[in-house]
This record gives sequence, structure tokens and C-alpha cells, in this order.
Amino acid sequence: IRNLLLFLFILLFIFFLLLLFHIFHLLFLSLFSFFEIASWLLVITFLVSLSVLISVVSLLVSISSSIVVITFI
Repeated sequence: IRNLLLFLFILLFIFFLLLLFHIFHLLFLSLFSFFEIASWLLVITFLVSLSVLISVVSLLVSISSSIVVITFI
């Protein structure tokens, strides 16, 4: 169970990284035409994605710790 959870966690993390990279790539492409708007969007998306990532990581950690506790019991 633990190995499966770890695998899922790594998969989710890679997915988030790819999503972030895609968003930043699009924003950097639009940066040449709308410099100020794109920079604001960059900051906003960075903060939003960071908060989402932190919440997902904390959720996964809590789930995994509960599963570990259940397996030990």
C-alpha cells in the first residue's frame, strides 16, 4: 500500500510540475506582447499554484500518515 501511495504521489507531483511549466511557458510567450499583464498573471499563477501544491501535499501527507497508522495498528 505504501509503495502504491508513493508512486501516486510522485505521479501527481510530476503532473503538477508539467502543469506549472506549461502555464509559465504560455505566460512567457504572451510576455512579449502584454508585458505588464503577463507579469501580473505570472505572479498570480505562481502564488495560486504554490498554494494548491502545498494544500495537495499536506492532504497527501495526512492521508499517507493515516494509512501508515492503520497498517501499524
